[in-house]
Amino acid sequence: MTKENTLKPDHRLTVRFNKNELAKLENWLKKSTYHRNMSELIRHLLFKKEITINTYDASLDRLYEELVLVKKELNAIGVNINQVTHYFNADPDPSQKLIYAKKIAPLYEGTTQKIEKLFDLLSELAQRWSLE
Repeated sequence: MTKENTLKPDHRLTVRFNKNELAKLENWLKKSTYHRNMSELIRHLLFKKEITINTYDASLDRLYEELVLVKKELNAIGVNINQVTHYFNADPDPSQKLIYAKKIAPLYEGTTQKIEKLFDLLSELAQRWSLE
């Protein structure tokens, strides 16, 4: 017996569904990532095989956008800190180093604020995940 014969069903069965039942099946088929057509879905349902359904929570989009924004802002602050640090280390004049040190202090404060915002967003995300 070849592999094709074992996988391909060879008996046809006709079944009728009302509108609500059909809508429910179509909804499951849309959400399923494994089933290519209605027949596969119904076979899995009949024989109690596990069906994988992916869900999407659109309310998390705002959180994801804010996380991306905070990441970009932290990256920009990090680039600025690296530039000032480079100038600080390259300049032999101690008075000039003091100027660079004064420039870098607000950047570190900005980093602290962004990290606090990041932790707030992550805790909100963790709360949502723990509720599901």
